[in-house]
Amino acid sequence: MRNFWWSFAVAGVMGGMSANAQAVTNGIIQVNSFAEREVVEIRSNGQREVKRERVHRVTPNTEVIFTTRFQNTDNKPVSNVVISNPIPDNTTYWPGSAFGDNTEISVSSDKGHTYEPISRLSTTSDKPYTHIRWNYKGQLRPGQAAEVGFRALVK
Repeated sequence: MRNFWWSFAVAGVMGGMSANAQAVTNGIIQVNSFAEREVVEIRSNGQREVKRERVHRVTPNTEVIFTTRFQNTDNKPVSNVVISNPIPDNTTYWPGSAFGDNTEISVSSDKGHTYEPISRLSTTSDKPYTHIRWNYKGQLRPGQAAEVGFRALVK
């Protein structure tokens, strides 16, 4: 079993608002990060279906979902996987939106220097969150993948 710690910045250039998906492979964990938005499609039977689509440009007041997918490409289990992402400039974290199965989520308001469990912090804090970190609990089996992410509103 291997221990693994990873810090990965979700790329989001929020001036012209282009979000770049990035992929990084270090030989053990493959990491892909991307930005999406939800779109509603109406089926022929009138049913609404919510889907996600990748975004490359967005306008102010658009909600963006920043997702990081990571997969164990080794033939041994990996533990202590940590994913840290900055909240892109010109966005505001959507309170309560951080997600990740089998993870402990913490946030930072000081550019990633210190973190507090998200459950202990008020979502009405006067300090905006600058970073989010996910500690994957347990082992990531060979070939297993997981996703973490959060929603942010473009200013």
